[in-house]
Amino acid sequence: MKKIFTFIILFIVTNTIYTQPINWVDVTGNYSLPQGVKIFMGERINPALKAWYFEVDMNNPSVAIRAYLSDVPGGREGLVPFVQRVGAIAGINGGYFDMQTGASYSAVSYDDNLFSRNISSVVRDGKTYPLTRSFFGIKDTREMSVDWVYHFGNRVIDIHKFDSPIQNQVGTPGQLPSPATGKRYYELMTGIGGGPTLVKNGNVHITYNEEVFWGSGVGLTNRDPRTAVGFTPDNKVIMLVADGRQTASEGVNLNELANIVIDLGCVEAMNLDGGGSTQMALGNQLINRPEGGTFQRPVASILAIVSADSAAFLPPNFLNYKIDTEDDECTIT
Repeated sequence: MKKIFTFIILFIVTNTIYTQPINWVDVTGNYSLPQGVKIFMGERINPALKAWYFEVDMNNPSVAIRAYLSDVPGGREGLVPFVQRVGAIAGINGGYFDMQTGASYSAVSYDDNLFSRNISSVVRDGKTYPLTRSFFGIKDTREMSVDWVYHFGNRVIDIHKFDSPIQNQVGTPGQLPSPATGKRYYELMTGIGGGPTLVKNGNVHITYNEEVFWGSGVGLTNRDPRTAVGFTPDNKVIMLVADGRQTASEGVNLNELANIVIDLGCVEAMNLDGGGSTQMALGNQLINRPEGGTFQRPVASILAIVSADSAAFLPPNFLNYKIDTEDDECTIT
C-alpha cells in the first residue's frame, strides 16, 4: 500500500509541473511601438517553451494589419529585411510556399488584388483531395474572420467562404462544393491563407484531416515551432510565434497552440507556416530564435503591422448601413 501511495503522489506532482501555465510578461516598454500595439513574452519550464505575441488593437485608428507577398527575385526573403523593405512596424511569417521555387501555396490579398491563392488540391497515395483551406481575412470595416475558402477564379471576388471545410478524411477525398453553397468574400481589404483552423466560436476546432495536412510535413501532435494568428471579441489581433526544436523551447503541438490562443482571448484563430519559417520581427530586430538560432529562412509572405496610412481601411468608427436586398420591395439605385 505504501508503494502505491508514493506512486500516486509522484504522478500528481509530475503532472502538475507538466501542465503548468505559460508566464506572460508585457515587454512593450523594451521596444519602440505605436499606440495600439503591445508585445508579450511567455515562458514555461516544463515542457520548456519560449513564445511571443503581438496584440494589435484594431479599434485604434493609427494602426492596421496587412498581408504581403514577396516580389524580390526568387520570391522569398528573411523576415527582418522583408519587414523593413515594405516599411512595416513589425510582422510574422505568413503561409506555406515551395522551398525550391518560392511559389506561395497560401493566399495573399490586399485592396482587391489577389497576389496568390490557397492551393486548390493535393495528391495523397494516388488520390486527389480538393481543399478548402483556412484564410484570415479583414474587411475594409476592420471586421475579421477565419474562414475555409476556395478560389473559383483569380480575383478577390472569386473567393468563396464556407461554413465548414470539405469533409476530406484519410483515404477518402471529399466533394468540392459549388459556389452557390458558399458566400463571396465581399469588402475584403487584406487576408492571408494558412491552416489548419485552430479555433472557432472560442473553442478548439482543428480541421487537420479536412484540410489534408497529413502527409504534408505539418504535424498534428508533435511539438514544433509554430506561428498562429487570431482575434478577440474586442477586435484585437493576436500574432503569435512559439520557438521549438531546441533545449530552451520544445515547441507546441496544434492542440496546445489552439489552447494558448484561446487563453489569450481568441474566438477564431488559425495556424500559419511553422518549423524553420516561424519568425517574428520588430523593425530591424529578430525577436524569436527560429530553431534555436538567428538564421532567417527566406519566406514568401508575411502578416505585417503597419501604420494606418499604409492600408486603406475605414476608420474604426463608421456608419454601417445595410439594406435587405432579399426584400422584393427593395431596390438599389
